[in-house]
Amino acid sequence: MKHYHIMLIDDNEGDLFLMNEVLERIVVAESTIIKDGQEALDFFNDNSCIPELVFLDINLPKKNGYEVLEFIRNELMLKNIPVIVFSTSSSIEDVMKSYKGDASVFLTKPVNFDDFEQLVTKAVQFWINYSKLLQENFIGEHQR
Repeated sequence: MKHYHIMLIDDNEGDLFLMNEVLERIVVAESTIIKDGQEALDFFNDNSCIPELVFLDINLPKKNGYEVLEFIRNELMLKNIPVIVFSTSSSIEDVMKSYKGDASVFLTKPVNFDDFEQLVTKAVQFWINYSKLLQENFIGEHQR
């Protein structure tokens, strides 16, 4: 079974803890945690390890999630990575701005742990089990 590299870009320690708990239960993923937008840009610039799926919060210190999303979509080796904007926001402005920036999907973080776990699990399983992009290993085969 293939293991997937999932990047979590979020500054909320509680959400990161919950995400890691869920990913450990899924067992097919390793995660990289990034806690601010500038750190994410530095990671992508300095690292040949390209994640296969990104969970991106929009409210980040230093560089916001929209800036990170724009960077990902403008880089040849990164632009096809599925990016799940995962935010506490549910405002239509944030949703539309995310899709305008070519987010793969916008999901609002549930407050309840069971709902949070279910949503993250379904999102990861969708990309791993149903997305042709990941099934064909398109991203994992491309190195910088």
